[in-house]
Amino acid sequence: MMKEFEGEAGLTLRALVVAILLTIFVSASAAYIAIMISALPWPIILSVIISWTLISLVDKLLKKKHTIHEVNVAQAGGSIGGLIAAGVAFTIPAIWYLKEVYGIAITPPSLFQIILIALAGGILGIALSLPVRRVVIDEENLPFPSGLAGAEVLKAAESGGVSAELVLFSLIFAGIFASIKNVFLPPVIVITVTIFGLIIIFSFIPLLVAIGTGYLIGEKQSFSWFLGAVIGWAILMPFLQVMKFLDFVTPIKNMGMGIVFGAGLAFFFIQALPKSTVIFKEFIRLGKRNIIGYIPILASIFAFVLLLIARINVVVALLGVLGAWMTSAIAGKTTGETNIDPLEQFGLMIGLAISIFFAILGISLDFIQALLITAFVAIASAVAGDIGHDYKSAQVIGTRPIDIALVDLSASIVGSIVAPIAVFVVINAFYNDIFTKASSLAFQSKLVGEALYGFAYPNFFIYGLILGFMGEGILYLLYKSEKKFGMMAFGIGMFLGFALAIPIVIGALIHHIVMRKIPQNERKGVLIVSGIMGGEGIVGFLSGLLILMGLSVINIALVLTAGLLFILAFYLITHKSTQA
Repeated sequence: MMKEFEGEAGLTLRALVVAILLTIFVSASAAYIAIMISALPWPIILSVIISWTLISLVDKLLKKKHTIHEVNVAQAGGSIGGLIAAGVAFTIPAIWYLKEVYGIAITPPSLFQIILIALAGGILGIALSLPVRRVVIDEENLPFPSGLAGAEVLKAAESGGVSAELVLFSLIFAGIFASIKNVFLPPVIVITVTIFGLIIIFSFIPLLVAIGTGYLIGEKQSFSWFLGAVIGWAILMPFLQVMKFLDFVTPIKNMGMGIVFGAGLAFFFIQALPKSTVIFKEFIRLGKRNIIGYIPILASIFAFVLLLIARINVVVALLGVLGAWMTSAIAGKTTGETNIDPLEQFGLMIGLAISIFFAILGISLDFIQALLITAFVAIASAVAGDIGHDYKSAQVIGTRPIDIALVDLSASIVGSIVAPIAVFVVINAFYNDIFTKASSLAFQSKLVGEALYGFAYPNFFIYGLILGFMGEGILYLLYKSEKKFGMMAFGIGMFLGFALAIPIVIGALIHHIVMRKIPQNERKGVLIVSGIMGGEGIVGFLSGLLILMGLSVINIALVLTAGLLFILAFYLITHKSTQA
């Protein structure tokens, strides 16, 4: 028997239905979170809790007890939408960024094109994950920390050790906060300080999801992020004014982008690429042994056809598919070892490589072509790499890997439709907040836009690239097992300034206090944050949808708050009657 079919079955009708419903929820909320805070903490804990809760409710209706494998399959499918949403949110909005910041008018691709790109990337990523799984899970047994944590939470839930109430209550609280904050709070709080004639800009975005992000990513990454904001906006900004720069903001942003890209290149060449050869060998070997090995080939052909339908140049489409093979293999390795999948970096590397290839031939590659292929590779890399968390959970629980792949395939089709729609809704509904007031558009999409089109201050970008590459390399040599400083996070902080750095460092401080004072409650904090991210994310998306429908901010707050309170009351009443 092939290893993909070893284990207990978990793909049932109710597991599939819950996975699809959860995919819709996660796709919509992840689109909002990714755009607003330039990050998307892995939603597997939230997916586990919600899947377990919904399937447990179905138990009462059908009077048939579920298995742990059904919940495991449902949560795996539920989280796939977040990966696709991240791939879209971290790339496509670059079009609007270039328009608003640099006045570059580019006709955006149609929603249909984005859906085709997402579908092609999602399906190819799932297909490529099958041979990758044999290496990173079966042979090397990489840790995949988020998947391992999800499995432990699921086992605790099944044994009665974890209650979904913690997630539910925090979700409702965050949802109510998100629904009314637009009435009473500005999208960004800005304080401009002038010292000896030099301007320093402090800002703060009131997002609970940003505080939650700081809690999840921990002190190292959060303080690196904050330090980048301090050095960029409290030290370099006054220095540039002394040097008579009329524009003393854009150079800092370009340098921050360079640091992130340089660190990503170092990560790619120093750590990821040298470890990928074993996976490439596995691709070839599997293709000669069984039907599982042919699935990546068939999916590649299907993805290639979808790219052509999306009006991608035939050569660009071919090179994009080949690039996805390379980056997906590497993504599986890096995610399993580091819990990090820099999907937009993978996509950008292939997008830039194709652009350079065309330039060598004396052909100018259209920006939209480069952007769409970057999004395609980013989505494929995200899916192929991060599904490893679900495979790890399956290994721990004993669920059949093929059931994970099949439910993820179904969920990816749904997520490929919902995620692009959600991104378009968030962009259109919060356009002024994102581009003119808060300037909170996902950092990754800004990096993609500037890298593909060209930087306003290329020399500052090059300075940052060199600093990021050397810094990441030195950190790897000094701390191979666990680096003490996050170079990418530092660069993001330098680019974005204090607006997100402040709430993120607050979340990290809370985590630090919890670990020092009450470490036994650290897992509860993870559950609370999961609820917060789900609540504020989905309410943010729904608010955007209602804004597009013409409702006022006050009416939206009333409608969503009333709905959340109704859900809370319904749960308390039904729970009380069940207890009785």
